[in-house]
Amino acid sequence: MIHENFFNDSMGTLKSMDCHEIAFYYLMRSRGTKELNSSSFTQGVRENMYWIPVSELDKYKAFPSFMKEYLQTEHSGVEHIVSDERIK
Repeated sequence: MIHENFFNDSMGTLKSMDCHEIAFYYLMRSRGTKELNSSSFTQGVRENMYWIPVSELDKYKAFPSFMKEYLQTEHSGVEHIVSDERIK
């Protein structure tokens, strides 16, 4: 699934900034080990990856917020979803 999101973010400042995010999501199954390794950092903080069962997504702060409901329906092929959360 490709999720294209438009939103406002102040990033700790008084001035709001228009943002455009494009995210790619992959539905995957583990093969063998469930250990995930990442050498990715965001703002100097190491990112961690975890396998999360779809049935337990509501226990986590996960984005986009519609993902749990989306994953419980049948899909085929690539879908492009656009969200516009900007405050006008």
